[in-house]
Amino acid sequence: MLIIYTKSIFEKEINKFLKLKSKSTQIVYKASFNDFLTFYRQQYGEKTNIGHFLDRIFENMKKPPREQKRLVESEIVDFINYLINKTKSNNTIRAYFGSMQNFLKYKGIAISSCFIGNLPPATTQKKNGKHKCTIEHLKEFVSKAPTIRDKTLIICMLQSGLAVNEICELNYGDIADEYEGGIMPICIELVRKKTGVPFKTFFGRDTLKYLRLYLQSRTNLKHDSPLFTKLGTADRITTSTIQQRFGEIAPKLSFLSKYSIENGFNPVRPHSLRSAFKSRLTGKVDRDVIEFFMGFKLSGVGDSYFNLSLQISCFNVLVLILVFY
Repeated sequence: MLIIYTKSIFEKEINKFLKLKSKSTQIVYKASFNDFLTFYRQQYGEKTNIGHFLDRIFENMKKPPREQKRLVESEIVDFINYLINKTKSNNTIRAYFGSMQNFLKYKGIAISSCFIGNLPPATTQKKNGKHKCTIEHLKEFVSKAPTIRDKTLIICMLQSGLAVNEICELNYGDIADEYEGGIMPICIELVRKKTGVPFKTFFGRDTLKYLRLYLQSRTNLKHDSPLFTKLGTADRITTSTIQQRFGEIAPKLSFLSKYSIENGFNPVRPHSLRSAFKSRLTGKVDRDVIEFFMGFKLSGVGDSYFNLSLQISCFNVLVLILVFY
């Protein structure tokens, strides 16, 4: 027998999940959950909620495999039809599907878009592209950042090409020897989790300028200490924290005045800095070397291609074109 949940239990369950998301992501997720709840209650009654939906799924999973129904997919297909009838845009529908898919994954329930036949194609929107920042734009981005830590994060991502999750995972030990030895630039050797590929990149002059200012405010640094922490704590910074901080800076940037920053979208989100790194090097450094710096898997290129002299010569170009001041 299915349990009828009250609104308070629904909120507690969803809020526990939402706490894991950035504030901008929460806006989209809450909208999708609210629409799903309206749709679901039209089918199963006003006292039901997402907990009721989950119970039905888990009850179905207890049955022998050949007796199980594609209950999740069936409900999601109907939910998408409901959104289509409400004239929601293709991208909104896809965002709502992604929200439900992610929440169900959090609850241990896998759902693939392969079995959702009515999921509309994404609609390309120019305003949703990453902003192509000039050096002057990037200087303003840094100047409008409210803390030394935030300024350091921006320049660090731009000059190293590191992805936001890689920045979060850095420890002081990754730079300690060269940093304490006064070496400039600092070479960072990592293995990218997404690709499993070992790679090297660098912190240049401007990164070190702000990094030294930032680390002066930190005490008791150990090799396993996070390189970047949440403000006022020793806790490792998270991708959602960085996304949120960049989102707070974006409305202050004069060069984004023509953009409409809606639904949590940020044209200068962290990945824009990784893209800027690639753009600044393109045409000045061999494409394979750029991809090596960014941790991409290379095909048909031997390890000998990246000998020491090549790395040094390529890095000299990298430092030259990525210096701010």
